[in-house]
Amino acid sequence: DGRITAECMPLVDIPPLDPDGALFTALFKEIQVRALELARNRQAPAAIIEHLENYEGSPESFGHMVATHLDVTLEQRQALLEETDVEARLRAILVHVQRKLDEQAAQEDIQSQVKAQLGSHQREIYLRQQLEAIRKELGDADGGDELDDLRKQLAAEYAKDEPNPE
Repeated sequence: DGRITAECMPLVDIPPLDPDGALFTALFKEIQVRALELARNRQAPAAIIEHLENYEGSPESFGHMVATHLDVTLEQRQALLEETDVEARLRAILVHVQRKLDEQAAQEDIQSQVKAQLGSHQREIYLRQQLEAIRKELGDADGGDELDDLRKQLAAEYAKDEPNPE
């Protein structure tokens, strides 16, 4: 027959023990702050950022929305969405969001280090060019026979390594 069939049943969320308690409220606020930070860092469309800033729905729905948009593998996303314990789901989502924020921070650090190294290298090239221009103006266009000096040093090193015919 070639058809695939599946039996589906709705998952029922297990609500937090104390949905109005300080711990659950703090968890929900933290995931809201971190998800908004991640969206801003990734330069998400203004409509998404506005939706995150002004969200007034349930923590369960917020968790589903964030999990759906997280940059994680399909298996990880499915595991997050299948988690029926609302508090456990929010904690797991928060871990993923924080991991993405940490990855972004590390990438920014690497980029700034690379830019600093490139800037240093470019500065060195620029200074060498300036030095060469100054030498030309002073009539020392060949750089003080640096190439000849290097050749002499190289020849001297090879001469040390050569066995004596005696």
